Amino acid sequence: MIELPVLLVVLIILITIFSFLLLVIKYYKKPIEGEALIIASPFSSRVSLSGTFVMPLFEELEKIDLTIKPIQVKSINDSQLLTKDHVNFDIEATFYLKINHTLEDIKIASSAIGSINTFNNEKVKSFFKNRLIESLKVSVNRISFFNNFNPESKDQFKENNNLSR
Repeated sequence: MIELPVLLVVLIILITIFSFLLLVIKYYKKPIEGEALIIASPFSSRVSLSGTFVMPLFEELEKIDLTIKPIQVKSINDSQLLTKDHVNFDIEATFYLKINHTLEDIKIASSAIGSINTFNNEKVKSFFKNRLIESLKVSVNRISFFNNFNPESKDQFKENNNLSR
């Protein structure tokens, strides 16, 4: 028959393994598709796209939305868009905003916008709308309305007014 001290040691080992497995299951966090995890500690922060362990007393977990956000901008009578030859434009445009899936870009977006704000389309829209209207003003101001109808000027417009950055 098995002695009591050996049985006690085996029981302690099994309880320790079970407790460790429970800790792993409880504190391992994995983002869903289209999200990233930002783990902030008092001394540093890190970003995870696949999954990570979060120690609850020392680290704080935040999620950031990485999906594409469409933002519609309408410039009708409220902000004037003038070309080089002073022709007024009314423009309706849709911009698609996306956070690049690099760790550095995710950290920058989190600190600039706030990780919670990325899930709210209205807050993202209010944050970027004025900047997008200003970029439209600059782009439209570079073109001449009367020269814009030939194919060469359309290519030149695309080259000179790269709004993707």
